[in-house]
Amino acid sequence: LIENLTTGRTEVTIASIHGTQSTTINLLELNNQAEGEYQLFAEARDGAGNRSEREHGFFLDKTAPLVSLAVPVENAVLAGNLSTPVRGSVSDDRLDSYTLAVAPQSVENWTELASGTSALADAEILSWRPNLSDGPYRLRLRASDLAGNTSEVIHAVIIDNTPPLAEITQRALEPRVRHGL
Repeated sequence: LIENLTTGRTEVTIASIHGTQSTTINLLELNNQAEGEYQLFAEARDGAGNRSEREHGFFLDKTAPLVSLAVPVENAVLAGNLSTPVRGSVSDDRLDSYTLAVAPQSVENWTELASGTSALADAEILSWRPNLSDGPYRLRLRASDLAGNTSEVIHAVIIDNTPPLAEITQRALEPRVRHGL
């Protein structure tokens, strides 16, 4: 068995085993290899002159997607009953998917709001009407690529459904009485 790894035009033999083998062979630790396109070639020969070969190409991707949330900004105060545009960016040459989710500040129970598989460039992901109780929440945009690399951005937001209290005191309503001649 001869295993060759080709990067560009350079071919390197990385394993050669003689004798009878029927096993899985770890050929190469990919963590130490540069990101890029690779071609794996395997050839097997036996003592009778029989031969078979296989070839497989792959791309070694070590770069996580780029994600950003433009709106709402960190610590924005949002009305729960009004729509707010959620704008952001997601980019990766081999993007698999992204999700936008919300969770209460201290809970890891995320609720998906939107998802997609195409890159975004400062685009509206969702017109969001929270319909949530008052309090602090987190809005998360997470993306993953075909190699399993992930990245995320989280913004804290505050949902406020409670209108301010307008108060008129009695004293302000009392008419002024003037004593005259």
